[in-house]
Amino acid sequence: MVELIAGTTPDSKQSRMVAEGRGGLNHICLEVENIDEALAELKAKGIPLLDQVPRIGHAGCRIAFIDPSATENCLIELAELPPGSRHHAVGDHP
Repeated sequence: MVELIAGTTPDSKQSRMVAEGRGGLNHICLEVENIDEALAELKAKGIPLLDQVPRIGHAGCRIAFIDPSATENCLIELAELPPGSRHHAVGDHP
């Protein structure tokens, strides 16, 4: 799934990033079956995380981000779909 994000107002985060020449790839999201297990495995391997515990993201997914310092400055999101969801939820980003 590819999600395209665009600012809806001139002062939105995405619009400001494009105006400052920082548009383009924001992050890569990887779907995981169990985010708690995935985070525990990353912690055990010493991978720095931005989110130590999952939080609720778009479309009710449980999400967490890996610290870009561990991935050559590529922001990586882990996402666990909500129970009962079919395939790749689509929703608006804040």
